[in-house]
Amino acid sequence: MTHFYDFQPIDLLYICYCKRKSIISITMIFRCLLALFVVVCIPTLQSCSSPSDESADTSGLISEIGSIFGFITESQNDFTWHDADGSNVNSSVKLQLVTNTDLDSISWIFAGANPDRVEGVLQATADYQGYGTFQPYVIIKSIDSISPTVSRKRIDSIYSEPIKVNYSVDDWSSFTSSGADVWDNFGTSNILIGRDTLVSQSADSLTIKKRFEGFNGSSPNLKFSYRIAQNIPSNLSTGNNKKFSVIIDGFERFSARAGKNQQFYDVSIPLKNIDQFDLDIVRYPSLYATDWDITAANSSSINQQTITLYQPIENENTLVGYPTLTASTTVMLSYGNYSFGTGSTVYELVENGNPIALLAGEYKINVRLERGLPVGYSIEKNIDIADDQNRFDLFIYDFRLDF
Repeated sequence: MTHFYDFQPIDLLYICYCKRKSIISITMIFRCLLALFVVVCIPTLQSCSSPSDESADTSGLISEIGSIFGFITESQNDFTWHDADGSNVNSSVKLQLVTNTDLDSISWIFAGANPDRVEGVLQATADYQGYGTFQPYVIIKSIDSISPTVSRKRIDSIYSEPIKVNYSVDDWSSFTSSGADVWDNFGTSNILIGRDTLVSQSADSLTIKKRFEGFNGSSPNLKFSYRIAQNIPSNLSTGNNKKFSVIIDGFERFSARAGKNQQFYDVSIPLKNIDQFDLDIVRYPSLYATDWDITAANSSSINQQTITLYQPIENENTLVGYPTLTASTTVMLSYGNYSFGTGSTVYELVENGNPIALLAGEYKINVRLERGLPVGYSIEKNIDIADDQNRFDLFIYDFRLDF
């Protein structure tokens, strides 16, 4: 049996050191080192461990985020008003917090509303001014005990449905327009009609416009529907000439060109981070009045309201006229002191040519131009200018700003 003797640590070190005297074997050295570890090191390690404190306080506070059940009901969350100035628009909303938890703190946050904050109540009212999308929410806190020494604090934020305050037109008469005979508000409805009208090339654009304010830096979509009613069958294209444009703050954001006649089209124009903007709707005429006239040998035999030659907006190489003759006469095409009549070839037009003979009645004269000068013509009978295939009316429906 192996015995460990009651040596002092210094004695053990001495014995280990004296190996050169060959009185201690290698086995004895190992045993000496093991004894040294037991005597010296283990008590030292025990003294380095944390002291036991049986009277330590185990009470504490646990915090949790987002663990309270609840939801918000609203009296209304979608409004539509008709005033272009948002400062005149007020949308009042009642909000109710529903929860099965006893709460220690309730804080309503109403950014953009009056008031912008309400404390300590389950039901609150907020008044929003202007247009846009608004996001109410409530911050709630609950403190309860989960053991005699531990409390739990829970904090949560609950969001309602966004409040959307939209704009729509219900009466276009409040808009400013140029061309009194062009724009027609269909009763008190939201339908705007841009009638075809005959204008000179120097005339201002046919525009209806409005300034919009009070949009709180929001990003609405300008939406509407439109159709073009042209004097052609409904299944045909209206041609690639520009029919109308939507201008926002001086920049064209939409224009209508070719499309099927009488078909409805939907438009959506995104607007970003706006407080206010200027809107212009420009309707382009189908025919421009020119300085070319139809002159008759007997001026009393032609209706003077029908002597003007027009240029279709989609074809600068064409003139068209709709003279109404009350008696047989001859006519020439005139531009100031210059006159054009028939040449040696049928339906050819030359300067100082032969007059064109016409009987009493209504006519459509089509004139072909080359580099601005008439070189040929054709004539159709019993056609009125109101029936010109280039002419069209514009219809705009349900014009609104949605959020």
